[in-house]
Amino acid sequence: MFIILWWVGAFLAIVAFFIPILEYYYLVSGIGWITILVISILIIFDIRRIKKEDKEKDKVEN
Repeated sequence: MFIILWWVGAFLAIVAFFIPILEYYYLVSGIGWITILVISILIIFDIRRIKKEDKEKDKVEN
């Protein structure tokens, strides 16, 4: 799910290049880049959570 949302943000940032009105360009590109930033942070936290769970599973198994 996070990967799809990340690509949506990237798509918005790319589409912003084709918007001729400067105010809309800033709005759309800002939304795109903020989406990329937030989703990237969520992906990093999710990876850390998965690694932590894997370590806990290894401790229980041993």
